[in-house]
Amino acid sequence: MYPTLFTLGPFSAKTFNLFLVLGLFIAAFTFWRRTKEEHYQEIELFDGFLLAVIMGLVSGRLGFVLTHWSDFGFNFSKWINVFVYGGFSGLIGLLGATFYLAFFAKRRRWDVFSILDYWVTSLSLGVGMVYLGLFFDSAGDGQATKLSWGVIFPGQLEPHHPVQLYWALFYLSSFLFLLWVEGRYRTFGWYRAGKKAAQTGFLTASFLIMLGAFSFLIALLKVSVSSTWFDYYLAGTALASGLILMAIRSNRFQFKKKKPPVIYVQKKS
Repeated sequence: MYPTLFTLGPFSAKTFNLFLVLGLFIAAFTFWRRTKEEHYQEIELFDGFLLAVIMGLVSGRLGFVLTHWSDFGFNFSKWINVFVYGGFSGLIGLLGATFYLAFFAKRRRWDVFSILDYWVTSLSLGVGMVYLGLFFDSAGDGQATKLSWGVIFPGQLEPHHPVQLYWALFYLSSFLFLLWVEGRYRTFGWYRAGKKAAQTGFLTASFLIMLGAFSFLIALLKVSVSSTWFDYYLAGTALASGLILMAIRSNRFQFKKKKPPVIYVQKKS
C-alpha cells in the first residue's frame, strides 16, 4: 500500500500517523460539537476525553502484551518500545477507554450514559479513520482468500482479507446508525417500557452489541490463532454487556429497595 506519504531528507511522513492524528481530531471535534449544548464544563469534558484516549492506548497495549506473552514476557523494554515491537488490541483499548470515561463522569455526578452516548458516536467516526490508516500501512490484514475483493499486501503472494477496511466500514456504518437512531429511540415503545420518557444509554448499548457481534466475525479471519480465544471472550463480554445494559436502561428490570419491616410496639397501659 502506501505506508509513507513522502520523504524529505531524513524525515519521512507515515500515512498511519496522519490518519491517527486525523481520527483523534475528528473524534474530539465531534464529541465537543455534540456536548456543547449541554450544561457541562468544556475544559472538564476535554480532560475526560483526553484521559480516556490515553487510558485506551495504555490498556490496548497491555492487552496486546498479555495476549502475546510468549513474545514479550517480563521484558518491559519491549512493552514500551511500540516502534520496534508494535502491536495493539483495539477492542481492549475501546473497552478500557469507555469504562474510564464512565468512571470520570460518575465522579463528577454527570449523567454517565448521556456522556457515553456522545462518546461512542464520536468514537465510531474517529476509530474508522484509524483503521483506514492501518490499511494504507498494510498492517493487520486477515487470512488468505480467493474472494474478488481480496488484497495483495506488500510481501505477500496471494490476496488476503482487508480486515482493516472491514473495520473501517463497520465503524462508519455504526456512526451513521447512531446518528439516525439518536433522535428516534425515545419514541420506541419497547424501550420506554411504559414510561413517559426514555432513559439515556440506548446508543451505548447498541454500540456494544454491534461491536461484540462484529468482533466475533472478524476473529474468524485472523491470521494468528494464538489469541483468538481471548478475542472471543472480549467479543462475548462486549455483546453481553450491551444486551444487559439495553435491558436495564429500557426499564425491563426494576430494582426496588426492600422496605424495612414495620415493628409494632404495644404501649403500656
